[in-house]
Amino acid sequence: MNREERPAGAHDRPIGFWIKAADKVLDQTIDRLHVEEGFTRRRWQIFNTIAQYGSISITGLSSGLSAMLASEDVQLELDALTEQGVLNRLGDVLSISRNGLEVHHRLVASQEALRKKAMRGISDEDYRAALRCLSTIVGNLEAGGLTPA
Repeated sequence: MNREERPAGAHDRPIGFWIKAADKVLDQTIDRLHVEEGFTRRRWQIFNTIAQYGSISITGLSSGLSAMLASEDVQLELDALTEQGVLNRLGDVLSISRNGLEVHHRLVASQEALRKKAMRGISDEDYRAALRCLSTIVGNLEAGGLTPA
């Protein structure tokens, strides 16, 4: 939906609406962006996390991504990455293969272009404020259980 199609007051919707809408459009856009390389958004997130660490244990990876993916889903994506030949596994330790480094380089370029497009009109300050806001919401709800303050 483009700006002209949005109903009046659309930016007055609750934060949960925008979180879900952003997540959905990111999934769809990144899935389309990386389809030729055989990647989805989730597979990219796992692959990029491994690349950022250089090497990481499966347990550490699953723990670090637990807010986004169940460990079973991480394992399924790891199996697919291994089949694609972009991931090395030595016991519990994961690293990017030589072929994977080339793929990662191409995907990073695409991701950077997408991020630039997505962040158009958003200052660094506004972005950091949004992150602080969402982080605070998560922290408040995780700490407080189901009872209102």
